[in-house]
Amino acid sequence: MTISNVYCVLKHIIIIICLSTTCVANDIPSGSMLFVDDGNAIVKQFTQSNITHVAIIAKENGNNYVFEAIKPKVKKTLLEDYLKETKEKVYLVVPNEKYIKIDNNKLLGYLNKQLDKKYSIENYNNPKPNNKTIFCSQLVVDCYNHCDTNVFIYYSQYYYPGKVWETMMNK
Repeated sequence: MTISNVYCVLKHIIIIICLSTTCVANDIPSGSMLFVDDGNAIVKQFTQSNITHVAIIAKENGNNYVFEAIKPKVKKTLLEDYLKETKEKVYLVVPNEKYIKIDNNKLLGYLNKQLDKKYSIENYNNPKPNNKTIFCSQLVVDCYNHCDTNVFIYYSQYYYPGKVWETMMNK
């Protein structure tokens, strides 16, 4: 798998467009994010953003896995399988390790505890979210906050996928 295009290099992140399932799956660092472009019309309309889903990558036993909150629950998929199954355009955002340090053990520990948690958007913009459900951007933001990255300044329930994208683009 080869990385097709380096789209842009910013101060804190590197954006890569994966145009095929031939990305170098095991060379992608933990904490990298996958953003889906125009994958859900309802999310697009509600948020006024083309970025409609976000997931996070963590390395386990030498393989990269995608963790995502989707119906019906949080799941873990081998990155290569995720890319084969995804029909939408996916952007890979790789944190620049010089500025954003991700402890893989902390990341993986948090994400594995979220597996099978029920997916729901009921927490979105809710000042008192429940911890029995989670949505995609909430999972990613909570994960980054759990790893003490200081990337996101608001509580996770106030982020939608496009806002996570905007935050990363402004880092």
